Amino acid sequence: MNRVFEWLFKYPPVVFERGEISFAALSSTSAWMAFGAVALGGAYMIVRRVRQPLPRRLKILLIGFRFGAFALLIFCLLQPVVIVPSVIPHSATVALLVDDSLSMGIPDVEGRSRLEAVRALLAPESPFWRRLTAKFHVRLFSLSGEDLSMPTGHLRGARTDLGAGLERVLATPVEKPLAAVVLISDGGHNTRRDLSMIPPLLLARRVPVHTIGVGQEQMARDVEVVRVNVPRRILRGSSVKADLLLRCGDSSLGRVTLRVTEDGRTLRSAEIECAEGSRPRAVSLEFTPAEAGMHRYVFIADPRPQEPIVENNRVEAIVEVRDEVARVLYIEGEPRWEYGKIRAAVADDEQLNLVSIVRTARGKFYRQGVESGEELAKGFPERPEELFRFKGLILGSVEAGFFTREQLEWMEAFVARRGGGLLMLGGPRAFSAGGYALTPLADVLPLELRRPSEIPREGEAEGSPHAIFGSPGDSAGTPRDLRIAWGPRADVSAYAPVVTEAGREHPLARLADDPKANERAWRALPRVTVPEIFTRAKPGAIVVLEGVKRSRGGPRPILLAVQRYGRGLGLAFTPSDSWRWQMEMSSADLSHETFWKQMLRYLVSFADDPVNLLTESDTYEVGDEVPLRVEVRDELFRPVADAALDVQVQTPGGVTERVRVHPDPENEGEYVGRISVREPGIYRLQARARWGDRAGSPRDPKIAWGGHAEAHLVVRVPDREYREAGQKVELLKWLARETGGRYAPLSDAEALIPELEYVAGEHSMRVTKELWDMPIVFLLLVGLLSLEWGVRRRWGLI
Repeated sequence: MNRVFEWLFKYPPVVFERGEISFAALSSTSAWMAFGAVALGGAYMIVRRVRQPLPRRLKILLIGFRFGAFALLIFCLLQPVVIVPSVIPHSATVALLVDDSLSMGIPDVEGRSRLEAVRALLAPESPFWRRLTAKFHVRLFSLSGEDLSMPTGHLRGARTDLGAGLERVLATPVEKPLAAVVLISDGGHNTRRDLSMIPPLLLARRVPVHTIGVGQEQMARDVEVVRVNVPRRILRGSSVKADLLLRCGDSSLGRVTLRVTEDGRTLRSAEIECAEGSRPRAVSLEFTPAEAGMHRYVFIADPRPQEPIVENNRVEAIVEVRDEVARVLYIEGEPRWEYGKIRAAVADDEQLNLVSIVRTARGKFYRQGVESGEELAKGFPERPEELFRFKGLILGSVEAGFFTREQLEWMEAFVARRGGGLLMLGGPRAFSAGGYALTPLADVLPLELRRPSEIPREGEAEGSPHAIFGSPGDSAGTPRDLRIAWGPRADVSAYAPVVTEAGREHPLARLADDPKANERAWRALPRVTVPEIFTRAKPGAIVVLEGVKRSRGGPRPILLAVQRYGRGLGLAFTPSDSWRWQMEMSSADLSHETFWKQMLRYLVSFADDPVNLLTESDTYEVGDEVPLRVEVRDELFRPVADAALDVQVQTPGGVTERVRVHPDPENEGEYVGRISVREPGIYRLQARARWGDRAGSPRDPKIAWGGHAEAHLVVRVPDREYREAGQKVELLKWLARETGGRYAPLSDAEALIPELEYVAGEHSMRVTKELWDMPIVFLLLVGLLSLEWGVRRRWGLI
């Protein structure tokens, strides 16, 4: 577009933007008005000489054509000029900052690599180079930090840091004043540096940055595995659900094979249909590690023919499979089938220890799974630290009055602070009917609880609970008069479990790996009854299962909902007879067992140890700085601000180094540090923490406590330059706009020369450029006379 403008108006747009229009022959306004009057009078007299009468509109049209022609002639006679500031030749320096990072080797510029196209632009015989050097002293720089006499084919930068390159240019002394910086790059800034701090530095020096964009904005025919999300730690026997983002540059690529490998062995593969355009597509792959330990997984999209970049077809991840036993505490208010079938479902899971307490009478409890005869003798942990040794907590049909207010507060802290999971099961003494609406657990649960007086009675309204409750119990936890419409003989509605749209990808709704088989498995399950109907979940909660009546009418009660609460999880399972999924199905069907094993494993999945060692990611590149954070909490999971820490890192080469950490001033109980990774492979991080008085006794809260944490991370050969490798046009435009410069694509790089040349400053002078001979003036003059002649001929005036 700029080239068309320059052809019509003789000069580029910047000349008119920054210049002043004047007339060399005449500058008097009265003279200009006289010339206009003469032109108007001359056109009018020509029309008046026509013998035959003309319509009024035709006369006006002819006058307009003739007046326009006269005006253009007068415009030329007045010798119009534009006075514009222009840089004095070779009085200033222009710095060319050339991107020489790895992404500049991508061959997407008319069959050439990006750097080869830049070399052609800066060749001595190129018009861009000739015009630039005719006006300026030119200094070449590279983003990698080396001065250049001419860009070579050697790519030095493993990452693109635009800010560091611009700061280096400003700090380098030059022979003549620096007028501007021309950045030639694909804009792939991929370091942690905040670019928002760079424009003020350039504005303070009055140095604009003009940017030349190199490469395609959208990478055609390129397949990229953008990222993968996997759990960092799982229990042995748990499946890993890997959530990936896959981007195809062109939907015509058809289907892409996506594989996950472990130690070179393919565990799972899938054929993925490419989405239209460049939109990433979410893909899930599920697999189960065979052994405990640290596992390194590689997710690969098989390269397609003529794919321009293959380095971005893979991502890596680490999963630690723990061979440990997670303890879950289950409190049940009465013997019932649900209790027995849940215990039976998880009995053969070696990684779960379900410690259960069933109230059989006032002060009488039946315990299973306890470690000693003294454990939980009173039915619930006597101290909060005993509760915090568990990772999950299940409340069955037990009323809130069974617990003291302090114990309810322990349970809330168990979820919020400890990161444990709390699951409440449906029953006559659960949820609202159990009196939990005014307890701390009301915030933990993902459903909106009601006071017992607010619960509608059976038959009063659609969606009422299917049981009539008496008092939830006295302070001792013994139920009073409970009139319950219960069991298969009760006149209640049965609901078929249906997976919601939001719950399709949730691990709690996965009975089979294949989506279609999973859907069939849920349809085959028997219907269940729901003692209390909930149709609305809290904001942020995920409804995984809903219930549907045979008639498909009425409300669809929530069967299973989950929400994050603090560091842990709050779950609600409202049916009271999921045991039907085991008793009314074939003995070969394991849906009931699968559901409850997954439920308990998910319940404990966010429960951390008192000492945690965390990194922002589990994969890095050689040369990265890895920030690490150590969280230290006591036995009640309160932050420890005065812990003694010993943090070490073991490199892939077997060298062990100590890491310095210091308290984070913004987060109590957290300690931060950094490590540099200099070789590819797996790094092992270890942290040991001690706190408290070493002379304390076992029962003394000042005892010297300690903890240990371990983490792993993968360091790979740098490939960040090949990810999201399309030209970042918006970033380059922003950088130019914020510094007073302009952006141009590589194909239109010459358009920046006038932007550099016509600048007001101490090294510029005012120059006068004539406008009378602009092609647009000639074209308009010929056009007006031709139109006037055509109209007159049409009306027979010639």
